[in-house]
Amino acid sequence: MNEIEEQWLTGFWEGDGSTGAYYDSSVDNLVPNVIFIQKERGVLEGIRDLIGYGYIRTPNLQIRGWKRCARLLALFCRHTVSEHSVSRINRVFEKFDLDVKASRHKPSVPWTIGFFDAEGHIDWDNSGQLQSNFAQKDLAVLEDVQVLVGGNIRSDKSTYKGEPYYYFKLYLEGNVLRNFIPLILEYSHCESRRRKLLAQIYALASDGNGVWNNWAKELMSGR
Repeated sequence: MNEIEEQWLTGFWEGDGSTGAYYDSSVDNLVPNVIFIQKERGVLEGIRDLIGYGYIRTPNLQIRGWKRCARLLALFCRHTVSEHSVSRINRVFEKFDLDVKASRHKPSVPWTIGFFDAEGHIDWDNSGQLQSNFAQKDLAVLEDVQVLVGGNIRSDKSTYKGEPYYYFKLYLEGNVLRNFIPLILEYSHCESRRRKLLAQIYALASDGNGVWNNWAKELMSGR
């Protein structure tokens, strides 16, 4: 796995993953685990192929055992962006009395695409143009991504088990999104997302005139 793939994988895990430790009676000891969560089995299979191991039971890809998890957690430590992820990794290290500490990093483009593959959405708006957003409780993460790719952050409110909570969305529209889409096509490891996005671009390229139409035609001419 090269560094770009490591960054993408870390971003995806920070968007839709977890880590911890559980008691395994077969070895009478704590055992660490790393989980990637995704409804599409094909995405989990792609991640398993990338790292070379793991057990899939949709919607989870689970990695268990100290050697394999330690290798992944050490990889994540080189690229983690969110304070929440840093805390999760360090709690696992502390359970096993390891003198290792994860720390925060600024997001790279591959990390951002991995995070987008886990947490982001892109679809048509009411005027028939593309719009996109990332949803996240951690405002600091979205602010770091905003510095890298642009966009506008807005707060929103939802409920979980009857309890209200607040979260944030980074919206990408217009020229910001037009600059972001080629990065998705270059770095995403989610083939279903890439196929859907290419179909949307083809639709724009074949639909009349305007900025989106001209952009889509130019983008398709280079592929």
